[in-house]
Amino acid sequence: MIRALLIFVFLLASACAHDNAAKNAPEPNPCSWRSDTTVHKGKVTLQGPVSYTKGAQLWLQDPNHGGVILKVPKGPDRKRWLETQAIASGDLCVYTCGPMEQCLTSGRIQYLINVEIKAAP
Repeated sequence: MIRALLIFVFLLASACAHDNAAKNAPEPNPCSWRSDTTVHKGKVTLQGPVSYTKGAQLWLQDPNHGGVILKVPKGPDRKRWLETQAIASGDLCVYTCGPMEQCLTSGRIQYLINVEIKAAP
């Protein structure tokens, strides 16, 4: 009887420790590209003119956040946003460039993932 009670107490303590570890675990970084040097800044909504980068990625120039790459699927739909005013929402990721990488003058690249985009009024 005592043996069964000790086993029960041990299993209960193990379950509680597992629950606390799961609650205290950090949330996974949705910014999967180079996650060791990329920080997730949270969900944001940006607005501004849309153009292309030199690498043919969509680029939104927001007055508060600066230039941000929009990670949207390739295809004919993405071309329709060129030279328009748009509102884009999603997860803002900021990649910090290494010393030997060719990055923007700021040393970081901002990009938006899980993008929802619509025309600005």
